[in-house]
Amino acid sequence: MAVDASTTMLAEAQHKCEGVQWRCMSAEHLSLDDQSFDAAICTLVIHHFSRLVAAFAEVARVLKPKARFVLFTAFPEQMERYWLCHYFPEMMRLACEQMPGRDAVTTALSDAGFTQCEIQPFEVTPALQDFFLHSGKQRPEVYLSEAVRLGISSFRNGLCSAAEKRDGVARLAADIESGAVESVMREYQHSGGAYAFVAAHAS
Repeated sequence: MAVDASTTMLAEAQHKCEGVQWRCMSAEHLSLDDQSFDAAICTLVIHHFSRLVAAFAEVARVLKPKARFVLFTAFPEQMERYWLCHYFPEMMRLACEQMPGRDAVTTALSDAGFTQCEIQPFEVTPALQDFFLHSGKQRPEVYLSEAVRLGISSFRNGLCSAAEKRDGVARLAADIESGAVESVMREYQHSGGAYAFVAAHAS
């Protein structure tokens, strides 16, 4: 079963897998039975939750005892060290502000009743097929595509002004052409991963 609060996102997803029950509801109010699921996964969405603890508590309610809950997210400290900050600094600043930090996530999970919280950094590789904010980390040319940018919420949902987008894309294109983008990418290299998996267990 897959849950999303957006009917638009559900409509786009439904044709991709017929074996999934697609349900429109918010994470804070799941119309699902107690202890009815063996596991849950939440991908790149916790920054949209208005109340982390309430959302996590609902997930805990519908999970069977000891079931695993896995989050895939990016922490602000990871995003601040992404080379897109060089080309789209204001967009990235705003994107970082909306992301719950490591301590906020682990505290919210604990407050919601989860235990055994573990964090595993995840690094983006050139083989990645999906398009989201860091998906072009090793392939800077993907950000030159308007179709790709429209599929990334930071570009699409008002965090990036038209002027910054125009200027950033132009500078990125010029640096790709000259090869200067390679030195920019090296300057932002770090070992903390682009994203993180956060795994915890229901009580």
